[in-house]
Amino acid sequence: MLIDLFFILLVACIGALVGCGTGVVVGLHINNLSLILLSISGIFGYVLAPLEALSGVDNFAVLLFAVFLVSAATAHTFVNIVPTTFLGAPNEDSALLALPSHSLLLKGRGHEAVWLSSLGSLGSVFLCFALLLPFRFLIGEPGNLYGLVWEIMPFVLIALSLVLIGTEHGEPFREKFGKNSIQSRLSGIGFAALVFSLSGIFGVVIFNMQVQSPIGLPAPLLFPALTGLFGSSALLYSLRHEPLLPEQHVESAYEVDFGKSLKSILTGTLSGTLVSILPGATPAAGTIVARALQRENDERAAMISISAVNTANSFFVLAMLFMFLKMRSGVALALDKVLIIPLWDTLLMPPSLAYLLIGVLVAAVFSYFLTCWLGKIFAVRIGKIAYRKLIIGAICFLGAMVFLFTGPKGMLVFLTGTTIGLLPIAFGVRRSHSMGVLLVPLILTLLFN
Repeated sequence: MLIDLFFILLVACIGALVGCGTGVVVGLHINNLSLILLSISGIFGYVLAPLEALSGVDNFAVLLFAVFLVSAATAHTFVNIVPTTFLGAPNEDSALLALPSHSLLLKGRGHEAVWLSSLGSLGSVFLCFALLLPFRFLIGEPGNLYGLVWEIMPFVLIALSLVLIGTEHGEPFREKFGKNSIQSRLSGIGFAALVFSLSGIFGVVIFNMQVQSPIGLPAPLLFPALTGLFGSSALLYSLRHEPLLPEQHVESAYEVDFGKSLKSILTGTLSGTLVSILPGATPAAGTIVARALQRENDERAAMISISAVNTANSFFVLAMLFMFLKMRSGVALALDKVLIIPLWDTLLMPPSLAYLLIGVLVAAVFSYFLTCWLGKIFAVRIGKIAYRKLIIGAICFLGAMVFLFTGPKGMLVFLTGTTIGLLPIAFGVRRSHSMGVLLVPLILTLLFN
């Protein structure tokens, strides 16, 4: 038993190290990472086959690969905040993180943004363990809330979309109509609706579009769309206005309000738990829920809650695999290919799930410290580069990555997303309205499928 645990902990640390490395690779989403790792499962099993004789667990080598996979995936969700913050390169899980993290970067607090994100993810993991059994009994037997959540979710997302638009405080025509006048406020809501609608139509158009990498890489279509909407658009705006990137402040830890932080972790975790139930739903939908629940425009709270959404979604997608044999992510799909998944229909969880959760916990703690360290490296070095050159370099780098991952069609999506992403900045409304690119297709899918 001790030897089994030793190898599980060792493989979890190795997986976390791999996930931290892949997390800084622009354009590599966790689902693509899972499928890439799946391709080496045979080699992994061959190398570890001798351990079968030392272990008392059936198919121990396969189980170790599964631990390696979930550990790498967990670490990846921590570290992807680094390119999101310093390179303006979000993926579908970290798109909304690009907004407060870029704002903090321009205030000299890029490392703090990374630290807050890591704190939100780590806190979410601990909270997920506390919520796991209640989740099992509420969603499964005897609560059976799975069907109810499925039925009401599209209407919840519609309501949240309306709240998102209706609570817009930007006033594009405040000089013409007068600040805080009804006409000025309505102009902000109108432009918010326009941005949401355009991005939603954009999402519907690209929903079934097929792209292909010219060099055979995984081709995630949402990468060019979200990089344009939330990454390059902000970089282009910064280039035009030539802000100075202040010296980045780096500390080992930062003061946080315990009550606010706990609330942010709780709302993010609950929202991530909710969207883990739905096929096709991404953490972005959970982010909208979390931000609506918080009802406050606090960059630090946003960093914590959005990161908690991403991590909780990843955690409970794993639980859904064992509870309902439902594959809600690339990680779950890869696990289903290598493991015999037992149905969790009793009080005690299956041993294989327990081993996987050990990997998640080890990877989370490991990744917290490594992510903060990587954030420090980026923060120290980015201040030595002229910001205008950095922006131009980042835009060229993003364009090159889009082309390598998704080819000419992806470049067209990238340029279209960039154009739409510039609209909320120009009109002075929240950039989060561009999340219509994910919400509108998801709502339509849930309503009509």
